[in-house]
Amino acid sequence: MDIECSHCRAYHWLDERLAGSSASHPRFGSCCNQGQVSLPPLAEPPVELRALFDRDTPDALEFRENIRQYNSALAFTSLGVDVDHAINDGGGPRVFGIHGELCHRIGELAVADGRQPSYAQLYIYDPNEALRIHMGRNNALSERTMRKLQTILIQHHRYVTVFQQAHNLLQQYPEDSSVTIHLLADPSCDQHRYNLPTVSEIAAIVPGSGTDGADGRDIVLHRHGGGL
Repeated sequence: MDIECSHCRAYHWLDERLAGSSASHPRFGSCCNQGQVSLPPLAEPPVELRALFDRDTPDALEFRENIRQYNSALAFTSLGVDVDHAINDGGGPRVFGIHGELCHRIGELAVADGRQPSYAQLYIYDPNEALRIHMGRNNALSERTMRKLQTILIQHHRYVTVFQQAHNLLQQYPEDSSVTIHLLADPSCDQHRYNLPTVSEIAAIVPGSGTDGADGRDIVLHRHGGGL
């Protein structure tokens, strides 16, 4: 897989070339549709995160060795899926098979009495307390690396601010069952292409009814059974 697209420089196998193009001048359509699709470059990650991927320090090597566990520990959501374990009976490489649809589950923003916070709830907690909980569940990982990753997310992940604002709103109206939070979609966007608001389209968290000028299909979160 070493043949570059002449437009976007994505790598392909030679046999993926479009019909009618030659082996000496292959053209490809599955990447950028021969230059018709142009995406902006990915933003550079924070320096501290990039170092964990690029360097060969003990911290960076340990991070890459356990990267899936760090990713799971710091996730905002849990995986909702009915796994088909029977598919792995017998020999051969293991397969992740599922029944039905795959989704991401997110719990209430407010932690129920007597329960430890998890997933997105940890981002509205005191960072030191969140770190203690993370390490209690992942004591084989490096606390220094976990602290660094947690700090990077708090400083750079835009959803951390969204969740903190939502939690602050709940704290202001703890007993008001009529409080709702609206994630406002941009009605000017193509609704066939943007079925849900993307990150850049979340404009604000607005207390109140939100009914004035509410066109399109906004996501509205209500209290239900005491939690949001």
